[in-house]
Amino acid sequence: MQTLKKDTGIFSKKSIFYNKDKFSKGNKLKAGPVWDFDWAWKNLDICDLYNKSDGSGWAHHNNECPTDNYSSAWYLRMLQDSTFSQELKCAYLAYRKTILDTSHIFTYIDSVSHVVRNANMRHFDRWRVLGKSGPAPEIGTVANTYTAELDTLKSWIRTRLIWMDKNMPGKCNLISSAYENPNTESRVKCYPNPSNGRVRFEGITQNDGNLRIEIYDVAGRNIKTLKILQNDTSLEYTLPISGVYYYTLKGKAGNLQHGKIIVL
Repeated sequence: MQTLKKDTGIFSKKSIFYNKDKFSKGNKLKAGPVWDFDWAWKNLDICDLYNKSDGSGWAHHNNECPTDNYSSAWYLRMLQDSTFSQELKCAYLAYRKTILDTSHIFTYIDSVSHVVRNANMRHFDRWRVLGKSGPAPEIGTVANTYTAELDTLKSWIRTRLIWMDKNMPGKCNLISSAYENPNTESRVKCYPNPSNGRVRFEGITQNDGNLRIEIYDVAGRNIKTLKILQNDTSLEYTLPISGVYYYTLKGKAGNLQHGKIIVL
């Protein structure tokens, strides 16, 4: 953590990291990795910026609150740059169709809930905090069951995303109209769906030389890219593990189609 004098307008902030790839990977300074979510994903009863129940507000305005944890002015400055805000808006719109899709997020929450179904009981047996507001004070009544906690989390995420959809800064001019209005001349269908893992993509596409189908898991990791070499698409792929997956048909025009795959 670096601390700068207040008169510079750039304040110290914890829980922030930057990294830089080696020269062979772009050699650019990047924000991340993202971590430390103990105060995230809920409204907080600490100041007017965070205690809204309508999902509104941006945390990079943290310095407007009485705080001993000032936010870096880098975020405010970057959003004043039209190129940055434009790319931010485009990235947000793209992710809302894949890993930030509301149903995608909820599916991921449910999948993790299933994995930790025994661990959560041991956790709350050791730490008697269920139904209590912790050091990050919450607004409203605190859920007193694990299932109700998940419902509260989902409700907040839905509310927050609705507000972000309406208030994300920037104008996206980088993604063509094919993003919002998929080109009906380039469409594929995925079947069988649900399946036992083996799926086929078929359709008629206007191949621009860069058409491909990208498949993602629920964590947003790209697990396979299938290149489309002909106008008539017929591709097979076998997903090795049961679960929910997402696919995107992409080309030079941007994202042309999105879909979900369920493997039983």
